[in-house]
Amino acid sequence: MPAQCEVKVVVRLTGLEQDMSIARRFTTANIPTATQYGYGTIAAADTMEAINMGQVANSLVDTIMIKSIDNTVYVSPTTLVSTGALLKIEPGESALFSPYNGAAVLSVGIICSTAEAKYAYLAVGRSS
Repeated sequence: MPAQCEVKVVVRLTGLEQDMSIARRFTTANIPTATQYGYGTIAAADTMEAINMGQVANSLVDTIMIKSIDNTVYVSPTTLVSTGALLKIEPGESALFSPYNGAAVLSVGIICSTAEAKYAYLAVGRSS
C-alpha cells in the first residue's frame, strides 16, 4: 500500500448561544515520499529564515504544520516572483497549510521580532 497523508481537523466551540462542532478530514492528492519533523530556533530577529525541509523538496510540499512555541512568528512561502502573504502564528498556536501559491515555491520562510524564538514543524510531500 502506498503512503498517504490524511489530515483531520476538529473544532469545538462552546458558550456562544449555540455549541458547534465541526470536523473536517482530507487526504492529500499526491502520494508522499518524504517527511520532515523538527524544531527550529530563530537565529536573528527580523530576518526571514528558511525552514529546514530535509528530504522534502520545497516545490513539492503538500502540507506543512507549524506551531509557535514561545513568540509570535510569521511564515511565508517565497517564490521566484515575490514573497507571499505572511501568516501570523501566535505563541502556542498552530497553522496547517499548503505553501503552493501558483508559482514555484523556493522555500518556506519564518520570521520573528525576537531572536531565539522556538517553533515546531511537520512537512509532508515528495522528494526531488
